[in-house]
Amino acid sequence: MKQTLDVHRASLIIGVAAFLCFGWLAFTLVSADTVAATTWISFFCSILLGGVSLYLTLANPREILVIREKTIQETEAAVQTENKQNAIDLQGIKQALQNNKNEAAQAGLKAVCKQLDAGQGALYKVYTENDIHFVKLLSGYALAIGENQTIQYTFGEGLIGQAAAENKSLYIDEVPEGYMKVVSGLGMASPRYLYISPIKKNDKVEGVLEISTFKKITETQRKFIDEAAGLIGQNL
Repeated sequence: MKQTLDVHRASLIIGVAAFLCFGWLAFTLVSADTVAATTWISFFCSILLGGVSLYLTLANPREILVIREKTIQETEAAVQTENKQNAIDLQGIKQALQNNKNEAAQAGLKAVCKQLDAGQGALYKVYTENDIHFVKLLSGYALAIGENQTIQYTFGEGLIGQAAAENKSLYIDEVPEGYMKVVSGLGMASPRYLYISPIKKNDKVEGVLEISTFKKITETQRKFIDEAAGLIGQNL
């Protein structure tokens, strides 16, 4: 491959040299009253160098195609690798739910967060009291809350209540400062990206899944989060 690249590099250099010779030829023809010897030299050099450059290019079309095909293959391989890294293993979610039926919500949330390397996660369940629908925190992942603290939102309240009321996923790529904090041995930090997915069962909202990360949540990852939320919904 190194030899192939050298051939095309040489062709490029010779082509540039031919262009310069043509430029010098044009300059001398315009500026001089008579045709000097250097003008003829420039003319023949231009013809010679241009012919050599053309020959090298035409003599190596296969190598050009090979380089192009290799570039396309490398690009496709990179895309496939990225898709594999971005995807959530739904089979892993199913296995976690099956093995922890008594704590399915926590097991499913933990499995999603670990596969996404998420900073935080929360799972809310829908309740109804006095004809008022609201979601209440059922399970959390890396959440720093008080032992007796209750977190709940009525339908339409905040991002969580909005997702529940509209039965629609929300993606926030600039989480407001202080919206949530991840506490670790290294200190405290705020995730930048947030994805909220309604948890449905038979097309009815049964809860809300909230995932926050420090890196962008791709479209592929969002799709799998929605599918994972559906699996969790079957076990609420």
